[in-house]
Amino acid sequence: MTTRPPFEFDLRVSADKKRRKTGRRGMTGAFDFDLHALKRIAYIGVTFRTRTIEEIAQINARMRADLWESVTAGELRLPIAGRYPLERVEDALALMRENRHFGKIVLQMA
Repeated sequence: MTTRPPFEFDLRVSADKKRRKTGRRGMTGAFDFDLHALKRIAYIGVTFRTRTIEEIAQINARMRADLWESVTAGELRLPIAGRYPLERVEDALALMRENRHFGKIVLQMA
């Protein structure tokens, strides 16, 4: 177990010249710019929270043009971390708060 912040630990163990996706906002702390430069890592923001509705619509249109045929054919699927009936929304939120899941958390209605 490390006492370093998770982001710093991830940076130290990352392979050189890799791309990292960042989607978490609100993280704060020290950032080792020397280590960042040494690793030559490219950061890519993936959050939609900062995008306009128009930007999201354009991204979705491009995705549909490129991938929709494969999605509807069942060749591509999103990982599902859990499915919950709406009555168990608190359980779904608890899973989300743990922030250890991989995949989407689905609330089922009806």
